[in-house]
Amino acid sequence: MKLILEDIRVIMDADERPTALQWRLKRYRIVAVQERWRYVGNWWLTPHLRGQQRLYYRVSCVSVTGGATTDMEIYRAPDRWKLSRMLD
Repeated sequence: MKLILEDIRVIMDADERPTALQWRLKRYRIVAVQERWRYVGNWWLTPHLRGQQRLYYRVSCVSVTGGATTDMEIYRAPDRWKLSRMLD
């Protein structure tokens, strides 16, 4: 597992499920959502984050130019999407 924490662009379907993403100018098609969970965080330790949460997805992706499947952990914060981790 490799920690990334970089901004990404995510395309969602009409039901607000991620279907594709772009990271470092490379586009990926999401072929499966493995898991989804919500993280609220330790708001009592960081009062300025009170009420904020992240929606995490563990997804399997394939580059649109072809290649092997890559598993990624992405999350949606209130104002942006991030690539959290690349999974081995």
